[in-house]
Formats: sequence, C-alpha cells, structure tokens
Amino acid sequence: MNDLTPLHRIFPGDSEMAQLMRAKDWSTTSLGNPEDWPQALKVAIGILLTSKFEMWLGWGPEVAFLYNDAYRPTLGIKHPESLAKPTKELWAEIWDDIEGRIRTVYEDGKATWDRALLLIIERSGVPEETYHTFSYSPVLGEDGKTAGLLCAVSEETHRVIAERRMETLRMLSQNLAGATDKASVIKAARLALSDNLRDLPFTLIYLFNEDETPLAFSTGVPDGHDLLGPQPLINLDSRAPQDVSRMSLPRGAWDRQPDNAIVVPLVGQGGEAALGAMVVGVNALRPFDDDYYGFLKLIAGQISAGLSGAEAFESERRRALALSDALRMRQDAAELLEQTNARLSSEVDQRTAERDRLRSLFQHAPSFMCVLSGPEHVFEFMNEAYLQLVGHRDLVGKTIRQALPDVQGQGYFEILDQVYRSGEPYIGRDMAVSVQRRPDAAPEERFVNLVYQPIVNDTGEVTGIFAEGYDVTHRKRAEEALRRLNESLASQVEARTRMSAI
Repeated sequence: MNDLTPLHRIFPGDSEMAQLMRAKDWSTTSLGNPEDWPQALKVAIGILLTSKFEMWLGWGPEVAFLYNDAYRPTLGIKHPESLAKPTKELWAEIWDDIEGRIRTVYEDGKATWDRALLLIIERSGVPEETYHTFSYSPVLGEDGKTAGLLCAVSEETHRVIAERRMETLRMLSQNLAGATDKASVIKAARLALSDNLRDLPFTLIYLFNEDETPLAFSTGVPDGHDLLGPQPLINLDSRAPQDVSRMSLPRGAWDRQPDNAIVVPLVGQGGEAALGAMVVGVNALRPFDDDYYGFLKLIAGQISAGLSGAEAFESERRRALALSDALRMRQDAAELLEQTNARLSSEVDQRTAERDRLRSLFQHAPSFMCVLSGPEHVFEFMNEAYLQLVGHRDLVGKTIRQALPDVQGQGYFEILDQVYRSGEPYIGRDMAVSVQRRPDAAPEERFVNLVYQPIVNDTGEVTGIFAEGYDVTHRKRAEEALRRLNESLASQVEARTRMSAI
C-alpha cells in the first residue's frame, strides 16, 4: 500500500475511468491538482471508482462531472471528453430537466428521487427517448456545507418502452374481443392506437376495395391534414422505411415529427391477398429496430384477425338468409347445405388455426395470463409465465382454492369473488403475494401488477374471469436496493469525511 503513488491513492483501482483520471491533466479543469483536493472529494471519488453500480459525481459550483465505468454507456459518444466537464455543458439538452433537482441538493442540502424519468438525451449524436431512475445525494465539504452531489442511477428505457407497447397490444386485444363487424373492429383499433402517440405518432389504416384504397381511420392526424386526402401520400407498396422528413407531419406526443414512415400489410387469414395496409409514423426519438418492427407487425396481425373475423360473421349472416330462401325447394336446400357444410368446415379449420396461433402468442407472452370459469374460479387455461409465478403445478380443472391453498388468506380469492359478483374489473399495482413455488419449499414473497377482467356471455352474465399481469418482484427489489444504496453511500461519505477531518 505504501508503494502507491498519490494519484493511485486518490483514483484507486484498474478500471478504465481510474486510469483516465490518473492520466488526466486536471490543471485544465475547474478542479485543479488532485493532490490539493479536499478530503471529502477524495473520499467520494474512492466510492465512485470502486462501485459496480452506475454512478456519477458532481463537484463544485460548476458541478464538474466525474463518473465510473458502469455509467459510460449512458454517455455514449460524449465519453471520454465528458470527464470533469461542467454538467450544464455536458447535459445541455436536459439541463432544464435536472437543474432544479441539482439546486435542491446544493442549496437545500436535500436528496432527490425520480423513478423512470423521461429524459431526451443526445448520447448518439441525435435526440433519444430514455428513462432513468436516480437519486441526487448531497456530499458535504469540510465546512459542513454541500460541496457536491453523488448520483446513483439505473437506466430503464427498455423496460418502460416494452411495458408501454405490451399495454397497447393488451388494450387492442381487449377492445377487439367483442367486435363482430367491420365498424366495431375499426372503432376498437382506433381507440387502442390513439392511446400510444409515443410509439405511434400517427397511423393511417387503409382497406383495399377492388381498385380503390379508402382510408378507414387515422390516429394522431388533425382534421384537414393533407394525409387525410383521397390519395395516399405514402407509397403503400414499399416495405422499407420511407423518408418523410421533408413532409409536414403530425408529431404525436413529441415536439419532433417522424423522419420515417413504415407500411405494414394487413393480411387476411390463411395468408391470402392483403386486406389493407397500416401506415405508421416512426418515433424519431427511438431507433427503428427489430423490436419496433415486431411490435407493429403484432398490431397489424390483431387488426387483420379482427377484420377477418368480422367478415366471417357477415358471411354467416348472409348464409342464414340463403338457407331461409332455399327451404322452398328441398333439392336446392340439400345442395346448399352441402356447400354450407364445406365452407363451415374450412372456416372452422381457419378459426382453429387462428385460435391456436393466438393461444401460442398468449403462451409465450411475457405477462402471466389465466382463464378462470364459474363462481368457483376453475382453471381453464394458463400460460407459461403464470406457471412460473405459482410453481409448475397441475392446475387445469381445479378451483383456485384447491390449486393454490398457500394463497388462502391473502385477499386474492375474495377479490376474484367480488369481480365475479359485480362484473367490474379489478386493477392491482405492486401487490404482494406469498406463494410456494417449489414442493416442500418455504413460501416466497413476490410482487405483481395484475388485472382481473370479467368474461361475460351474450346476455351480459359473468361466466368467468381473465387474469393478466406482470411479476414486478425484480423491479421492486431493485428499487429497495437502490434506496438502501443511496442511504448507505451518503452515510459512508459523511463518515469518511469526518474521519479524514479527525
């Protein structure tokens, strides 16, 4: 230990940032010679560089920016020139968002806390939609006043966007469940898509009709806009992203309009000719990657299935009228019956394939799902995520009280009873549940977000409950760990500062 140079003592370890800091010409910064730094700053630097958690440290009136290896991805191309740069210059694009929080720390000596805060940053050279959970904690100088701040942060961009898209798909599926004609399918799709103007700044749904391509509906487009004209302004035959930056387009939830638009075909059951096309303005603040495109294809698939189902219902109605007329002549009725049976068999096969496809989608969905029937809540269906939550048990055909006796007394059975009696859905957030996930193992506490949605028949009578949700245990535990880390870090800095002063 005595063989270490002064810079190795101030900047401990062999991480990239420790090496960069030892090699840095600090005379060009507002911090000056590291050997002359106050002990509180040296102690904070030691904590920063030896932590595996994403952290950065701001010091002095300029809030000179110092950070560790774990934080580098957040900076993108700003690294390594960002080292010791004033925070106001480094994060100029979000300074209005964070200045008040920094002032709270410096002027009031109080810590701040934000969960999944939206920040539009430019770490790749262009504005980007990101979300961060973080806390600013004061670092006291030798005079007992705030001299800097320490930030522990966790980027949650992928989680937030994934949950947002899953919610859109869930709403679309729920809205389409009762749609039996084209008008109700269009209404259901418009409601779901208009609720997500971040991923879908604008959408245009065209339905093909012989030689015409009428616009069925749009979302995010104001009345009178050129996009609503009789002819599509975007090439419906192209499957590649189309540059629309020179057009004046709706911006959705953002202050920047889409640079690209994508066309996704609406394909009918069995892969026959397209029923129409969905045009989507791509969020300019997110990369158009496979996940984004997959999300749009899932939307198009649900709308296509809804339109095909509506057409099937209309076909059934027309068939019933034809059968009524055919009763006048027995021979004609027999021939029509044979034809009808053949068509019905084909449609049943198609619907069975579509049902199996939807069941497969539900089975592999990241959210847990199950279907309970009757007032005793008998398990009819559950996906893999649900089985993982409760431990892989034999559930089908059992009541929920028989299948999950370890959940008795935690209030969930009573909530299901109330939803079944009242016909009103129930939404729960961060709900704790103690469940025995392995045989002979102790019960395990998990946290879930869930929805209990009543299932009703044609007469409006409740016949069952559809349960869906997410296991948010890891997020809850991460939040608790982050809070404890912030408290521990603040205590360590204060304790080390005091000991150094002694």
